[in-house]
Amino acid sequence: LFIAVQFYGSPSLDEPSTTGFWTEVLGTKAPYLQKINSRTYKVIERKYALFPSQTGPLTIGRATITTTVAARSRARDPFDMFGDFFGQGQQIQIRSEPLRVIARELPELGKPANFSGTVGRYSMSASPNKRLVEASQPVTVTIKISGSGNVKSVAEPVIPELQDFRVYKASSNEQMAKSGENLSGSKIIEEVFIPRRPGELEIPSLSLNFFDPDKGTYQTIRTAPIKLTVTKPEGY
Repeated sequence: LFIAVQFYGSPSLDEPSTTGFWTEVLGTKAPYLQKINSRTYKVIERKYALFPSQTGPLTIGRATITTTVAARSRARDPFDMFGDFFGQGQQIQIRSEPLRVIARELPELGKPANFSGTVGRYSMSASPNKRLVEASQPVTVTIKISGSGNVKSVAEPVIPELQDFRVYKASSNEQMAKSGENLSGSKIIEEVFIPRRPGELEIPSLSLNFFDPDKGTYQTIRTAPIKLTVTKPEGY
C-alpha cells in the first residue's frame, strides 16, 4: 500500500483470495518511506507464504483496502474556522491486480516409489527417553523433522511392522517460525515402542523422502538406528 495523502485511522484490509493454496501470513512490515517519480510515499507491506495445493493455473485474488482520506469541501462554511485546514473525510477503496501463477507437476525423474508428497528442505532425528528398559515397558521415541517449507504438510516417516516391538503413536505437533520471507519450523512426533522380549534390541533407521525445490531433486533423509538394552522384568 503506497500512501501520499493524509488519511484517518488504520486502513482496513480485505485479504486476497487464495483458493488452491495453503496460506500462511508472514506478517506486516513496519511502514517505511519510498520516493517514486519525485513523490514520497509511505509504504505498508504485508507478506504471505503461499503453497499450491494443486497443479495448473491458479489465481491470487485482489487485495482491497478501505480507508478514509482528507478531502476539502467545495463550499466553505464561514462559521467553521477549521474547515479549510482539516478538510472533510472521504472513504475510498483501492484494489490490487490479481496475480496468476502456474503450479507445475513435480518431476517424474528420480521420484521414489513411496514418495511422501513432502516439498521443502528438511533434516530428521530420533531420540529415545531411555536406552535401558524392562521388557513390556514403554520407550518413548521423539522424532523431530526440521527445515524450511510447509512444515504442517510434512509427511510422517512410516514405521514398519517390527517383530520385537509393539508400536503406538503418542502425539504429533508443529512449531512454526517466520523470518522475513522464509517459513520454517519443526514437526515433532512421539512414538511409543514396547519391547516384546529381553535382549539387545534395535529400533531401525526411519526414512523420509521429499522434493527439494532449490536443488530440483528428490532427497531421502534417515534417522540413526536406536539400540536398546531390554532386561527381564522382576520376578520373571
